[in-house]
Amino acid sequence: MKKKNAILFVFGKKVKEERQKLGYTQEEFSEKIDIGTEFMSRIERGIGVPSFETLIKLSKTLNISLDELINADFDEKSKSTNKKDDLANQIQHLISDLNDKQKKHIINIIKEAKKLFK
Repeated sequence: MKKKNAILFVFGKKVKEERQKLGYTQEEFSEKIDIGTEFMSRIERGIGVPSFETLIKLSKTLNISLDELINADFDEKSKSTNKKDDLANQIQHLISDLNDKQKKHIINIIKEAKKLFK
């Protein structure tokens, strides 16, 4: 994963975690910060890049500083500590736009691949 993509992915994960802590759905939250639900989804998946204005709205609505929101534990120590979670999140990110049938197919492929490693 390229560094820019990794940063956006970690940022999006932080936004999603904080939104969920406050109990907002994506739709409710996107209305509060005046962006579309699809763009909110793209931000949380690490593929949408918010404008500076949207960053400020995110920060204020989530009630966290821009520094906390942007840094989102993206340092070398946390990367190595959370490597297993990061890999799982990368897989989740890769399949997030697939339908259920496609996701089940990917799961079956992973199960078969695991058998090869035993």
